[in-house]
Amino acid sequence: MGDCKHLISIEVSEEEVENCFREAFQRIQRKATLHGFRQGKVPLSLVESVYQDEAMGDVVRSLVERGFRASLRQHQVKTIGMPRIHNIQAKRGSNMKFDCEVETPPLLRLRDYKGIKVTKPALKVSADGVENALVSLRESRGELLPLEESRPARGGDVVRCDVEMFHEGKSVTEKDVHLFIPAEGQNRSDFARRLEGAQLGEVREGVMEGRGLPYRLHVRDIRVRKLPDVNDDFAVSFGKKDLNDLKDGLRESLLRRREEEIRLKLKDDLCQILLRENQVEMPQGLVEEQKRYLLAKGLARGRGASDGKKGMPLAGESEEERDAERKARDQVLLFFILDRIAEVEGITIDPEEINKRIEEIARDSGQSPQQIRGGMERDLAEQMRQDKTLDFLLDQATIKEEAP
Repeated sequence: MGDCKHLISIEVSEEEVENCFREAFQRIQRKATLHGFRQGKVPLSLVESVYQDEAMGDVVRSLVERGFRASLRQHQVKTIGMPRIHNIQAKRGSNMKFDCEVETPPLLRLRDYKGIKVTKPALKVSADGVENALVSLRESRGELLPLEESRPARGGDVVRCDVEMFHEGKSVTEKDVHLFIPAEGQNRSDFARRLEGAQLGEVREGVMEGRGLPYRLHVRDIRVRKLPDVNDDFAVSFGKKDLNDLKDGLRESLLRRREEEIRLKLKDDLCQILLRENQVEMPQGLVEEQKRYLLAKGLARGRGASDGKKGMPLAGESEEERDAERKARDQVLLFFILDRIAEVEGITIDPEEINKRIEEIARDSGQSPQQIRGGMERDLAEQMRQDKTLDFLLDQATIKEEAP
């Protein structure tokens, strides 16, 4: 049926079927209550006559599970997900037969994954980058002050509004919403564009872009944001000696951030190459499950990991669904590739590493370690193992550095 999909035909002996029927009727007898008999005292022959259908259901469920697991042990098959059971032939007094459709991990024949060639961007921070970071710091220390004299709202102001939204004839109002109007030439939201030129007490109306929802903005207050002067005193407020010391600190912080961005890019490049070099048939059931997850979480958009052909769209299939299909296939394949490399290289995560990470997540999220452990420990361990495998591959890679 394919590299990842298999059909297993299973037959259970008449003797085992009969034993299972006896066990089922005995269980039913212990609970059975028929008119004229106390619970557990109904004759077995009467139980067998009255409860045939219930016993048959118990027998089929029990023997399907037993037979399926015995077959997997016999053939040493590792399956993914739940089997699809069909063609069940079950009758007391004869062998029981049924078919199982199962999916298995892909047949990976890994290409050489050590010494993969990747290009590392230059590690540098421009003077403009430092200045932009300084501007952000300055804006974070801005004060909102009342207008000295009445005037319309303009770029740089913060307007306090009651926002009234309308949907299907009903309105919902959110009070005291603070909306910033960026300076002219900067990217502005629909609300910000509507508020420019508004006076205190005025009501501005519009329709939300992309959603078509009407709204009203009730202007309650207009404030101007006063920004501090950027000088040595400003730098001292951040614990620095002077302005040059503050700029040096910003440059170092930007370099660390850029270094982490470069490392993530190198890992992404490694993933692209691994996927391109190890294309195999995938377990479609697992891909469909991941696709549904991406669609439900709104994560379908964006570039997939592989550069395979898009193929012809299916009738009624949206672009989002096609994106989800490609992305899910790449994610599932990458999981198996990294899992196989980790197995070959003996890469593991010990309990102490997991406990340390759980404590970090609990501290950052405000939850207890027990809550984190109960909900995501297994997924976290798998993710940590994949990250560790990518670190190993990056250490083994042949890296060419771009000139500054």
